[in-house]
Amino acid sequence: MGIERDIADSPYRLAKLLVGLSMASEEGAEGLWQRARDREVLILCLVRHGQTSWNASRRFLGRTDIGLDEVGRAQALSFARALPEPFAQVYASPLCRAQQTARCLGVEVIEAPELVELDQGELEGLDGPQAFARYATFFQRWAADPERAMVPGGESLGQLRDRALRGVRRIAAQHRPGQVLGLFTHQMVIAALTCVALDEPLTAWRSHRVENTQLTALELKHGRLHVLAHGLSLVPVAEHA
Repeated sequence: MGIERDIADSPYRLAKLLVGLSMASEEGAEGLWQRARDREVLILCLVRHGQTSWNASRRFLGRTDIGLDEVGRAQALSFARALPEPFAQVYASPLCRAQQTARCLGVEVIEAPELVELDQGELEGLDGPQAFARYATFFQRWAADPERAMVPGGESLGQLRDRALRGVRRIAAQHRPGQVLGLFTHQMVIAALTCVALDEPLTAWRSHRVENTQLTALELKHGRLHVLAHGLSLVPVAEHA
């Protein structure tokens, strides 16, 4: 949702490059657990759910509660098998696509309402051309200011960011440094929290999109979030097709 921003000569390109040079490119997911122990920091792994049929057909999907499709179930199982070490605790959005992905780990999953996807309101179920034709004025506002532009019948990206950040801080307060947590959530939640961690405005959200079951690792240090890895794939690329 929104218009692709040109980041070729902007600060966002630098931020994106710094993420690309993170530990993910050198150590992979294995390094997250060692870093948490060695540095005594809390690491939050944001995992996007597996594929749904609406993801595959590129339809707007927010609060509509549909489960994983066959590809998504395979992605979730592959993610669970590839995870280097268990998470200290697993949290998930209440939507079944996130719950199903998390439950493939075979451990207790705690529901975290703050991690639910952006409320897409009247856009739910529409494909891109349909949505852009019906709500052209909204998309113009969204491109300029997603923090305040309200999805028709839904919420703004600023509202999502604020509740997701409250949820992350609530969860973090229940855990000690040295742990790695799994938070199974959604595209827009991950993009918004990545903007927060990089101290970027929400207009940069499209730079931080992730594929199904990709992992973004955030470190909480002195009350601030920092990006350790973004868009890390534990599932083979072919399974994201």
